[in-house]
Amino acid sequence: MFRQMHCYLLIFFLLICISFSSHADVVKPALVEISVNTNGSFSIEVRASIEALLTGINSRYKNTKDAPNAQAYDELRALSKEQLLASFQKFEKQFYQQIKLSFDQQPTAFKITAVKIPEPGYVKVPRISVISLTGEAPVTAKSLSWYYPMSFGDNAVRVRQIDETNEKWHWSAWQWLREDKASQPFSLTEVFTQQSLSEIISTYLVSGFEHILPKGLDHILFILGIFLLIVAAVVLVTEGTRKIPVQYAKRVIGRKVYGGQTTYIPIRVSGFGVMAIIFAQALMFLPQTVKQFFPNNEVISNILSYFDLGSPLYWMLFGILILFFTYFYAAIAFNPLDVAENMRKQGGFVPGVRPGKKTAEYIDHVLSRIMLPAAAFFAVVAIFPYFVRKYFNVTTSFSGFFGGTSLLIMVGVALDTLQQIESHLLMRHYDGFMKTGKIRGRR
Repeated sequence: MFRQMHCYLLIFFLLICISFSSHADVVKPALVEISVNTNGSFSIEVRASIEALLTGINSRYKNTKDAPNAQAYDELRALSKEQLLASFQKFEKQFYQQIKLSFDQQPTAFKITAVKIPEPGYVKVPRISVISLTGEAPVTAKSLSWYYPMSFGDNAVRVRQIDETNEKWHWSAWQWLREDKASQPFSLTEVFTQQSLSEIISTYLVSGFEHILPKGLDHILFILGIFLLIVAAVVLVTEGTRKIPVQYAKRVIGRKVYGGQTTYIPIRVSGFGVMAIIFAQALMFLPQTVKQFFPNNEVISNILSYFDLGSPLYWMLFGILILFFTYFYAAIAFNPLDVAENMRKQGGFVPGVRPGKKTAEYIDHVLSRIMLPAAAFFAVVAIFPYFVRKYFNVTTSFSGFFGGTSLLIMVGVALDTLQQIESHLLMRHYDGFMKTGKIRGRR
């Protein structure tokens, strides 16, 4: 088991090194979403790398290091969001003068209303910013076309029609623009339809993965590889069991002999991990709750800023609380004295350990030893989504794929379901769900 764990960790770190060294600075195309309301107003969201826009690095270069102004790009990558915003404000006029939006082949004016720039994370990963623009269009417009200059790089664009009165909308298909010309006209005469459940699910899936779609198949496979490795590690720890051997003495009652068998007490490594994370999260939400009661108090806001979800102090306290609540919940839910007393009454004993108090101390010692690495593992699983969100500039919903209580519960439910399926198959004299091995649930 430990040899397999070492192999998994080695593969994990190799994937990270290969990905960062080969694909960290690949030039990414922009994602453009245009929303048109029935009252004539429209909004545009451009998700792109402002650093690449300011330095003129576009799709002519496969990698930012190949561009002549690569050093300027790296310097911009290290700027804070306020400093980068100040640099972009000098470029704003040039930006919205070169992009064009036409309704029925007639250019339409618009303006930049907001620029959202994330804090710099890992400097080798492109920082994706959101540029918002708004304007007014003719209510009778039948089509629109979009132009994004080649000097800004490739871009993918789609259009959404919104009927705000009836709360209906319609998404167009994506157009991938790789040449210096306008898009094909998008029709604005589509019939508004209420989205079905499948359409809603597909919309959320696209929105969850849209930040990795432009990064290529290799990046998607890398993300899926990390996810599968984390799931494999969670399964390995969830299925881990420490078996304490128990020997029952023989008893002769009348002409029958009872006992004399050897069994074991299974102690799950992950028996108290999920509850510990839930308790720790409940306490870590308190600073943000206090902050809501004093929104205008700068002193309290400055103090509570250290408890932000992306703060290393928050991660450290969160991990310490998970370790504490793992032992705390184990002390409440599992009583070694009761287990030892029940064994003594039934004539059972642990080989080499005296029944009674010594057995209780032995069980408590074993429980304490296996809980420490398990609690540390669950602390890493709970903190890892915050780490991914901060240093890889992904959304909160997407970072949840890489850990947290949702992943632990999902894996636990899947294992329980497979265990029950296997139990039903065995009851009906089948070989089981799998030819080799046995599936254990969480109980």
